Amino acid sequence: MPDEKNSGYRGFTEAQARAHKKYIAQFVEMKVRTTPERRETIQNAAASQGQSVNAYINQAIDERMDREKQTAFDNQVAEELATELGVTADEVKRAAEFSEAVDVIEARFPGSANLIIGRRDAAVSPSDGADGAGVAPTESASDAAQSGIEGR
Repeated sequence: MPDEKNSGYRGFTEAQARAHKKYIAQFVEMKVRTTPERRETIQNAAASQGQSVNAYINQAIDERMDREKQTAFDNQVAEELATELGVTADEVKRAAEFSEAVDVIEARFPGSANLIIGRRDAAVSPSDGADGAGVAPTESASDAAQSGIEGR
């Protein structure tokens, strides 16, 4: 036998073939139609993350489904809270977004949250209280309400 390679590979054993068949039987295949350019983009993105295309696509699907579940939950919570407070769900969501933005700014610029909240409260509160005293822009709404009560 001239120039025959002896790699030692003997192929699948019967036991390996059975195990492979049993493993593959757990899954179903789905077809996805895309352009060749898009396929190449997906392959490159998966490779850049050190993943197979299959793992990359499955992770993307899982992340989207998780976001959709979270959004549905957030909407339900906002609706319940809005009903309890007598406001709209959109108002609850805007307040939550404002609060998150303030947290981010405070983390970057410590001490700035009081200025932001004070300005927001001054814009929301009437310029004159019931007793004719103005509300200082650095006071929070609860502080202003409390000082209005104490001043009487």
